[in-house]
Amino acid sequence: PVRLMAEGVDITQRYLNEARLRLAAGVFSHSHDAILITDPAGIIMDVNPAFCRLTGFKRPNVVGQHARLLNSGHHDSRFFEQLFTEVQQYGYWQGEVVNRRQDGSAVLVLMTISAVHDDEGKLIQYVGLFSDITDKKEHERRLERDERAAPRVVHAAVDGPQQRLGRSPLVVHGQA
Repeated sequence: PVRLMAEGVDITQRYLNEARLRLAAGVFSHSHDAILITDPAGIIMDVNPAFCRLTGFKRPNVVGQHARLLNSGHHDSRFFEQLFTEVQQYGYWQGEVVNRRQDGSAVLVLMTISAVHDDEGKLIQYVGLFSDITDKKEHERRLERDERAAPRVVHAAVDGPQQRLGRSPLVVHGQA
């Protein structure tokens, strides 16, 4: 008779962990938002391809550098102190920041900075996600400018023809 002895190891948890890592890696590499991961001291640990497209920096040139290489000079040290006070207090901060691209040009971004803690509650990383809102803000400024100009345009459009006909604009508006 043939005897067989076998010992098995349940690898379900390992398989699930690997699947979660593949999912996280896919999100990181395919996100259209720039992602920047730093250690607690602000040293860049990793960036995603969207970060490189948005900033013009190449990954090998930023990993190991301090995140302040994105500093455009538009914000003073007090701004960053308040920002990180909020991150410490609430676990994250979100707002608009003017960053610097590799070519030195400024880019307005909507940024979220989150603190990442280990199981014991120790800060291990900061994760920054950001997207370029420069064009969106310019569009908003144009709309606001157009809205401010709209009453003058309407007034000129209504009053102009009436004045050519020799009528008072007040009569046209029903206020004769």
